[in-house]
Order: sequence, then C-alpha cells, then structure tokens
Amino acid sequence: MAPRKAANRTENRCTGEATKPGHERLTFDPARLLPCVMHVDDGDTPLDLIDAFALAPFTAGDQPHSCAISLGEVRPEATLLPPAATIARTAKDPGSATYL
Repeated sequence: MAPRKAANRTENRCTGEATKPGHERLTFDPARLLPCVMHVDDGDTPLDLIDAFALAPFTAGDQPHSCAISLGEVRPEATLLPPAATIARTAKDPGSATYL
C-alpha cells in the first residue's frame, strides 16, 4: 500500500479559515473554540426556539456583534419586518409572534 499523501489544506480551528500548512493565521476567536449547546425542555415554547435559532450565527462567530432593543406602544398590526423579508420560521401564541 502506498503511503497516504498529506492534505494540502487544513481548517484552522481558531478562525475557521482554510489555510495551507505553515501559513496559518491564528486569531483565537472564542466562538470557534467552544461548542454552542442549547437545552430544550417542556417549559420552552416555539418562540424560544426561534430566538435560539436567531442566536446561532452570533454564537458561531459569523455575526460577532449583537444588539437588542425594546419597543413600546407598537401597533398590533405592525409586523416590523422589512418589505422584502424572507421568513424562514414563524411562531405565534396569544399576544406575541416571532419571525426568523
């Protein structure tokens, strides 16, 4: 059996970038070092799950910044979605709705 040839590209676990051996660029992004785990139990609602899905890019490091805001006195008919939004998930319960 012939010896196995080494791969010419690897993935840097710290940056997620494919690199050539000897040319690695380390940033030690903590999102790449720790796994994201979500626990779901019977107290969670579909709205909670959509919130967790929305956080996935943040915890993976793809979106390194997050911002939250509370809006008061929003009209019940206001969806607060951009006109061209593509909705991937929807969850509704009495008094609230969540879209992803």
